[in-house]
Amino acid sequence: GDGGSKVDVVRLEVKNPEAPLVFNVTEEYSIQLSAPTVLIKAPNQYGALHALTTLAQLAAPNTGGKRGQPSHWIPRGRVRDAPRFPHRGLLVDTARHYLPVEALAQTLDAMSWSKLNVLHWHLADDQSFPWASAALPRLARAGAYHPGATYSAQDIASVRDYAASLGIRVMVELDTPGHTASWAKGHPELVVPCRDDKGAVIPGEVGPLDPSKEATYDAVGALLGELAGLLPDALVHVGGDEVDPRCWASDPQLKQWMDAQGIKTFEQLQGAYMDRVLGMVQGLNRTAVVWQEVYDAARAASPAATAAAAAGAQPGTAASGGSRQGRLGLHPDTTIVHVWKTGQGHQLGAGAESSQQHRSSNAVQDWHQQGARASRSRRLAAAAGTGSRQGSTISHAAATPVTQPGSAAVATAQGASVAAGEARDLPWAQELGAVVTAGYRALLSAPWYLDWISWGEDWVKYYTAEPLSFSGTREQYARVLGGEACMWGEYVDAANLHSRTWPRAAAVAERLWSAASITDVASARLRLRAHRCRMVARGLPAGPVGPGHCVDGVEVSDQKQAEA
Repeated sequence: GDGGSKVDVVRLEVKNPEAPLVFNVTEEYSIQLSAPTVLIKAPNQYGALHALTTLAQLAAPNTGGKRGQPSHWIPRGRVRDAPRFPHRGLLVDTARHYLPVEALAQTLDAMSWSKLNVLHWHLADDQSFPWASAALPRLARAGAYHPGATYSAQDIASVRDYAASLGIRVMVELDTPGHTASWAKGHPELVVPCRDDKGAVIPGEVGPLDPSKEATYDAVGALLGELAGLLPDALVHVGGDEVDPRCWASDPQLKQWMDAQGIKTFEQLQGAYMDRVLGMVQGLNRTAVVWQEVYDAARAASPAATAAAAAGAQPGTAASGGSRQGRLGLHPDTTIVHVWKTGQGHQLGAGAESSQQHRSSNAVQDWHQQGARASRSRRLAAAAGTGSRQGSTISHAAATPVTQPGSAAVATAQGASVAAGEARDLPWAQELGAVVTAGYRALLSAPWYLDWISWGEDWVKYYTAEPLSFSGTREQYARVLGGEACMWGEYVDAANLHSRTWPRAAAVAERLWSAASITDVASARLRLRAHRCRMVARGLPAGPVGPGHCVDGVEVSDQKQAEA
């Protein structure tokens, strides 16, 4: 206040304080900043929560105040606010490193302070399966790092309920058919073994799930059904990224099944698998979210089906004379496409071939010969060198330099089929534009991978990444639902989770909340510094934005400022 005015009351007027927490629920609010009463108006409790967050951000400590004076000052004025995008998320990875429930709760606190509203829980991956599923208990019993590094149904419910109390939805991801090496520890019958050029199984190496077995679909269906009972959110992420087809190509029984089904390419094989999985999600009355490879593979496998879906054909219907090849499981009405690739570093080498026939196996055999000779540490190092999300994928021969995530670029250069179109990636803005032009709704994460750390103020590149930077119509722009910052966990656990994530994720949060016209980096830096100091004052070890020092929740950069 000014002139000695004092705020005695903060009054909240909430029309519906028990609104259900669903996608696209309104989050708007208004604040009348005056004395002696600050008035907050909101249509529901979620807008009211955001208003209180804003009020706390506006309150500046009265560091030079005398006894009896207010401890904080707030400016006079009026605030009317609402988010630009309805989906503003943060992905956390509990497979590469187990994150205790307490760390997840602290993450939810920081998300609420930053007005993020979706926790994307990447539950399991190649490295571990930490979810203690009641339907398939052997997955965690054999696939978790440790019996204590698991999530029970009660743990998941506690995360769900605490998130809901903060206005945050929990979207779980069960990533298949790739990223499932941990499944093999408890259920080896569900994955395809990797074989060398003589047909011998390579010890310790497994491929994706086996799409030819009904047991695979029984298991996936049971897990999805169990998750749907634990988490009420309408969105279920089913993954579909980085499916390496080379172990599929090495398995004679799978190739025989493909021949019997009339499936000629691995893109069609992945499409057939995803068709079944997406049908399960629809049967649970949920909307599926898929990584962009699923869309890319379907587009490459059946352009006619993609066009038919965009034109309004019903999901699961035939689009090429009724053939299996023409089936397309994903559909704009029932599927959201998650764009994550930068579109750089996926170029083929000079003269490289890109055969999509599973019978073209010479390059696969050559690769397996190299892979069998290489040590596991060398394979993992090669996988890490490509920037792949698959930390445990079989190594890719370094015949073609790769500078950005593109785990299949080298494989394609050697002639192996790439199920998800990894060598045909577009820059992310073009990919996003193509997805929404085809009629699909989309989420964006490509410019917001927080685990790709770099020296300096890397938050600036997150803040300046404009989601709608492609040329499109108003209707197409409206299909971009928002996006997510991603903190993949290869090098992140509970010890450094918060310092790596915050306040960098808050830069993404502001980009997804604020108007596109708000782009000034200098003013954003001041807000981010102050936000970080508030986080530290609340007990969250957020990393510094730059040189300075937090005093009473405010950052100071020199002695004079501290004494002011």
